[in-house]
Formats: sequence, structure tokens, C-alpha cells
Amino acid sequence: MTEYSHLSFLISHFSFLKHCNVDNPRKIVYIFNIMLSIRFQRVGKKHQPMYRIVVANKTQQPQGKVIEILGNYNPFSKVAQIKKERVLYWLSVGAQPTAVTHNLLIKNQIIKGAKMRADKRKPVEEKPVENKETKAETSTTSAENNNEIEH
Repeated sequence: MTEYSHLSFLISHFSFLKHCNVDNPRKIVYIFNIMLSIRFQRVGKKHQPMYRIVVANKTQQPQGKVIEILGNYNPFSKVAQIKKERVLYWLSVGAQPTAVTHNLLIKNQIIKGAKMRADKRKPVEEKPVENKETKAETSTTSAENNNEIEH
């Protein structure tokens, strides 16, 4: 009995593994331990973005490996080509779409529901910088207070 004999059971009972290009059985175990996300992957030239709609590990880098390509989206012409059956399948398996892809799927009538608010990243708030003079004053006063306590 081989080390990966139990994986044939997984492949036979989870049909989505048949569609994944799984050349190494260890990848099957990896697929079960991750959270899947349906999201955009930017492709195209500089100042001419095109986006692939992909299923990938939620923690994977945006340009990293993907499990499956579900379609593409051109933001200039607002045209999306999406494999509806595969999107519905991945949603049934438990993949979570990002807010932007969720809204695109609703717009193209692949899923029903209310649009999600896609919050933009908030700018990092700068901490107020203390002057060196105020730091020096506070350090001398604290030193004086310590001396008074000791006497």
C-alpha cells in the first residue's frame, strides 16, 4: 500500500480535484487545508490592465499560483467573460469571492444578492512626532522626580 492510497478516495469523492491539474498527490492535501478565494489577478501592459478571474489560496500572493482560471475582465470596455458553471461550482465548494468579484458576478447575473461595499484601503495615519526638546525636558523632570523619591 502506497503512502498516497487514501488520496484516490478523495479524488473519487470530490469531483473538483479531477479538474485541478494535480500532478503531485501532496497538492491534494494542500488544497484541503486552505481557504479558497475567487479574485482578480492583474495581467496586461502598463497603464492597460486586464484582469483574470481566478480561484486561488487566500494567502497566496496576487501573482502567485492559481488553482483555476474562471474568466477575464477588461475594465476599459467593461466586458467580462466568465465560466458560469465553474464559478457556481467553486462557490458551492466554499470559495469566497472578494467584494469586487462578488459585485461583478452580480452584475453579470451569475449570482443573486445585494452588492457588497468594496472598501478602499485606508491611508496609514502618521503618528505625531515629538520634538527632541520635549523629550529632553521629560527625561530631566523624570530624573529629578526619581531623585526626590530616593531622598
